[in-house]
Amino acid sequence: MPAGIRFAFPLLLDFCFIAAQEPNVYAGLAVVSALIHKRPHYFGEILGELLFWLGSDRILYGSDYGIWSPKWIVEALMNYELPADVAAETGQTLTLDIRRKIMGENAARLYGIKVPEQREQRPEKVEAAVVGA
Repeated sequence: MPAGIRFAFPLLLDFCFIAAQEPNVYAGLAVVSALIHKRPHYFGEILGELLFWLGSDRILYGSDYGIWSPKWIVEALMNYELPADVAAETGQTLTLDIRRKIMGENAARLYGIKVPEQREQRPEKVEAAVVGA
């Protein structure tokens, strides 16, 4: 395991332990979202821990670094499945509703933005979900 991974994962667990006790603490995926391509299993471990400790209502998608278009990350996150071993260990899954929460509904709720009750039904997998990206 690379040295950076040994350093980062314990910090994630520390964060999870704190956040599990503080209902006003949310997790953002901005720093780790790019791992979905280069280290998909490790990304799954991170997401599995966040889902286990915080639940799907307290995880937010974000991109706080300069990229021209987030389309590649958005599509990857909408199509991502937790690795089988992570899902089995954490008891978590990524349903379409959980993906929707992470990708925007949680932020809308946090900031008091009303999401229409009737959402357009989307397929479980997304090929070109970002309009204009």
